[in-house]
Amino acid sequence: MNLTDTSCSLTSAEYQYSFLPVVYILALVVGLPGNLAALFVFTFKITPRTAFSVFISNLALADILILCTLPFRIHYHLHRDNWVFGDVACRITGVLFYCNNYMSICLMACICVDRYMATVHPHAYQRQRRPWRSLAVSVALWCVAGVAMLVFVVLGPLKTNVNQSGGRSCFENLSKHEWDTRAGVYNLLGLILFSLVPTVIILVCYPLAVKRISMIRTNTAQRALRVIYTILAITLLCFLPNHLVYLLHILQRTGVIKSCTTANRIFEARRVTMALVTLNTCLDPVLYYVTTGHFKWRLLKMTWLCGRVESSRDVMIYILALVVGLPGNLAALFVFTFKITPRTAFSVFISNLALVDILILCTLPFRIQYHLNRNNWVFGDVACRITGVLFYSNIYMSICFMTCICVDRYMATVHPHAYQRQRRPWRSLAVCVALWCVAGVLMLVFVVLGPLKTNVNQSGKHTCFENLSKHEWDMRAGVYNLLGLILGSLLPTVIILVCYPLIVRRISMIRTKTAQRALRVIHTILAITLLCFLPNHVANLLHILQRREVIKTSCTTANRIHDVRLVTTALVTLNTCLYPVLYYVTTSHFKWRLLKMTWLCGRVERSERTEPYCDCRMRPGQQAVQPLFLQSSRGRKAATASLLPSLRGRKAAQALIQLPSLSNPQPEVRGAAPLPTLFKEISSPFKLYQTPRSDAMSCRKTSTSI
Repeated sequence: MNLTDTSCSLTSAEYQYSFLPVVYILALVVGLPGNLAALFVFTFKITPRTAFSVFISNLALADILILCTLPFRIHYHLHRDNWVFGDVACRITGVLFYCNNYMSICLMACICVDRYMATVHPHAYQRQRRPWRSLAVSVALWCVAGVAMLVFVVLGPLKTNVNQSGGRSCFENLSKHEWDTRAGVYNLLGLILFSLVPTVIILVCYPLAVKRISMIRTNTAQRALRVIYTILAITLLCFLPNHLVYLLHILQRTGVIKSCTTANRIFEARRVTMALVTLNTCLDPVLYYVTTGHFKWRLLKMTWLCGRVESSRDVMIYILALVVGLPGNLAALFVFTFKITPRTAFSVFISNLALVDILILCTLPFRIQYHLNRNNWVFGDVACRITGVLFYSNIYMSICFMTCICVDRYMATVHPHAYQRQRRPWRSLAVCVALWCVAGVLMLVFVVLGPLKTNVNQSGKHTCFENLSKHEWDMRAGVYNLLGLILGSLLPTVIILVCYPLIVRRISMIRTKTAQRALRVIHTILAITLLCFLPNHVANLLHILQRREVIKTSCTTANRIHDVRLVTTALVTLNTCLYPVLYYVTTSHFKWRLLKMTWLCGRVERSERTEPYCDCRMRPGQQAVQPLFLQSSRGRKAATASLLPSLRGRKAAQALIQLPSLSNPQPEVRGAAPLPTLFKEISSPFKLYQTPRSDAMSCRKTSTSI
């Protein structure tokens, strides 16, 4: 729990107000469906019940309880750590969050011990293998957790407290007296019994199980090894960093660590490690899926999903792309289209890229139904043509827009002077319109004339974009595929791979923030290209060569190419999940606009500066002073260009550029508004003001405390 010693003045970690909500939203979107499905499958669908399934069911339940508290924590951090739901809700949600994190690692330790017994002591394990034993262990853990939670809710000091800024914090800002009486004991017991002990058990069982499994080649032993590997990865990634930082936090609160600088570092590290702990709710479904064959098939064969399933990998990838990619791309389209001004070439390309991804995602429900129905298309020939053409054409459009972004960043870094002279939004808009026109014409041709339609396969089912005859392939389909591969795939990929080393070479000599941002863009685009697109290009090339009989292949090789092509096509869809990462990482505008949108959580008061928030609003009788953003000539020029786009406003602001402060005589500008009015218009979007040095003590810092 995050607690504060008031004897040390701590700085504010401004990043937490955007970082933590983003992590919690990701955990909710990804973790909640996976854990709900796991709880349903392992509780009602898998028989006979085993110790492993019992522990997995309880682990999924613990994760769901954690996820149910995240909406409150998201609201709390978006409002700058101000709790508005009352003391009772703070106690309940806080205790549920922390106690179920302890439950999560305890149940993972139980699973690890179960797999250790199954491999190292198989005979004893078989004799004592009874589901009621694991059920009794789970009940005992829940009883201990329930008693602890009840004590914390009723007697614990973990409640809302008024922080320095006047807001109410939750599970923070406890006094030294509260820490010395009970909070310190609670934290120390939780760290030792429910954090360090389970972690030690996992780290001890791991080498013993690996040593034993190295001598066994059975499927059961290999499955046990996968379980241990997955649990070890989750422990090392999510839990162990939090345990270490938590130990340092306790040492700092008990006075062993006295440095304020160290306390600030511990506070910042604890924010990050707590977010990592929450991410285990996303990784636990990987444990369920990877470690047991039952969950794979039960999940995809559940009657409420869609009967019997054959193409499990494609379906899972499409569902993941829908759940993760659709909210991210909708938010990006809204932000880059309506919220970011002035419009730049980068924002224009990003808006179109988000639109392309949304069109791809809109076709995925049809493809999911198609694969769930054992590749039987039931929506008719017209729907097959439209959805198929939208899917494949927009994949080509996606990599084309990525190429445009890459070229834009290349020009901005390698040829900055030419880029500044030709930097006009209408140029990028014209490129986008041209790409959409070409894509629209080709899609219309494919829908009206193309052979890409439903065909009846040997089993009597209607397939979509598959099983084309040799005549159809030789007539038009082969030409379409070859042109798409060369112009829409290989050529953009070559451009990206050529621009990358040139940009890196240039940026190695530049240390500006703009250059580093351009490098982040290129790194992200290159990663998406290599991960999602390049394997699909190679598979498509092999497919075309095999269908054109350029390479003679056996039926087995042809089947392998077909299977690989299906997998790589699904991987291409994953780029819709990775593009929001491109939007978020490469531009600071998207970060703040996304978190400030009113439909996300009302109006969020947040400084866009990295310095601590300073509550220095003007007081009665205090002299009016200049805003911080007007202290530099660069800031005044930015105000002139962006905040006052009209001709009259620019003329009036030109005089302001020459002024070091508002105390100077006001210039007279014909046709311009009076300077105080102009100053009010300029400074209204900003909340930070600089006080005179004589009044420096009146500047009150409001920091988020430990």
